[in-house]
Amino acid sequence: MPTPTITIPTPCHENWQHMTSTAQGRHCAACQTVVVDFTHFTDTELLAYLSQPSGLPTCGRFRAEQLGRPLRLAVAVTAVSRWRAWLAAAVAVWSLREAAAPAVRAQVPTEQREPTVSTSDTLFFRGRVRHIGSADVIPGAIILLQKTSLTTTADSTGYFELRIPPGTQQSSEVLVVSALGYKSGLFSAIPNKSLNIALEADIEVVRTIIMGMIPSYSTPTHSPSWWQRVKRPFRR
Repeated sequence: MPTPTITIPTPCHENWQHMTSTAQGRHCAACQTVVVDFTHFTDTELLAYLSQPSGLPTCGRFRAEQLGRPLRLAVAVTAVSRWRAWLAAAVAVWSLREAAAPAVRAQVPTEQREPTVSTSDTLFFRGRVRHIGSADVIPGAIILLQKTSLTTTADSTGYFELRIPPGTQQSSEVLVVSALGYKSGLFSAIPNKSLNIALEADIEVVRTIIMGMIPSYSTPTHSPSWWQRVKRPFRR
């Protein structure tokens, strides 16, 4: 099934960093409108947002690869698939119950205690990611503990918290922080203490970000196949 394609005939050249932050993006004083930040949206999220009957054209900020191509809708799990999965799970649980029944009758109940982990032994790195030289936060920034696979993402306020599981072999206290449109950076961190991180805009990446009004988005049409043309006269 064909899906819509987003195009921006007249890109906007206003400076994103000079706009006022809002819940959905930023407010452009030149156009007196809110520019929605779609750069972190998936195709499915874009389709869901743009299908809402707002009655007004949308001004947005997009990655270049989000434009000029059909958006792909994620395949949803059908009711039949869910029913089959539920039935398979029920059969598996019943089989395990029948197989384990004799063993359960023969066992003597014993008290088992879960090992407790002291909260004082839990390490974490937390802080907030901002745009360098301003108070603007950077939501969606990715924070990685160097030399490990431990990672987290900053929330809508730029805040993050990266917890270190007990027993983790930690040989580094350096955080690798990256975000779309910004230069990645290495930041020394002290466990259990708040950290303020400032990232510098990456001009080369910013050039691939496109802003502008979406007058409409079109759905591509496809010519019928040879087989569809042949069987069409026989339809009633």
